[in-house]
Amino acid sequence: MIQKIKKLSVWAIITIMLGGAQTDGFFMGKIGNLSDDNYIIPLLYIENIEYYNHTQSSAYKEQMVEKLSLTPEVIVTEDKKNADFYLKPKLLKSKIDYISPEHSKYTISVVVELRNKADVLVESEQKNQYIIIDNSQNAQQIAQKMLKKLLEKALEDIIIKIKNKKITG
Repeated sequence: MIQKIKKLSVWAIITIMLGGAQTDGFFMGKIGNLSDDNYIIPLLYIENIEYYNHTQSSAYKEQMVEKLSLTPEVIVTEDKKNADFYLKPKLLKSKIDYISPEHSKYTISVVVELRNKADVLVESEQKNQYIIIDNSQNAQQIAQKMLKKLLEKALEDIIIKIKNKKITG
């Protein structure tokens, strides 16, 4: 089922999404206050994060959905079959290198890929970071915080690319 949303404000669309309107997880339509009146809002599905050992987790999916729910350039769908595009977040590297008895270097690398229905890569955004940590710190907590931060940055950059290219599928 496709619902056309004509000339609604961003707030109205957010209200529809957050207000529990049941539409089989599928919206599509125009939004009036973007620069181009013919801009079609793409439906976006978010996959679970894939780790470098090819395992997957839904741990960061909800955070990504929440961030995108406030973005007027896309609408998140829960059904991949209905999506125009899907996001594929990946943890490419997460490594701790021992430097001294007191310090270690923690390196992390993530990528968020935007793929179309045919699984063709449309855009991608990779983020890398390293920090020096005290060996007495909880490396797992640091890793989780950095992963969340880098995924958010990559997601923001993907959304900017979608907006600037007006990707409509």
